[in-house]
Amino acid sequence: EEGILINTRTIKTNSVMRWLMWSMQYHTAHHLYPSVPFFRLRVLHQEIVEKLKCEPPTVTYQAFQWHMLRKLLADKTSRYTGRDILSY
Repeated sequence: EEGILINTRTIKTNSVMRWLMWSMQYHTAHHLYPSVPFFRLRVLHQEIVEKLKCEPPTVTYQAFQWHMLRKLLADKTSRYTGRDILSY
């Protein structure tokens, strides 16, 4: 579904965080196919990339958190829509 590909993020992180998060950093794959078990999300993500010929919107966990913190401190609120993810 196109909306999921636009509005859902894949998070780049290290192996410890992947383990702690049960591979949920592959959030786009999880939302496209929610019945796929967490331990198969990495392979599913790779298949999605191969089919689309590009990576879904991807950001590091730290960059996303930093973006949100800056917004909250500057605006006292968040208006994050996911569309300006390329500004990292």
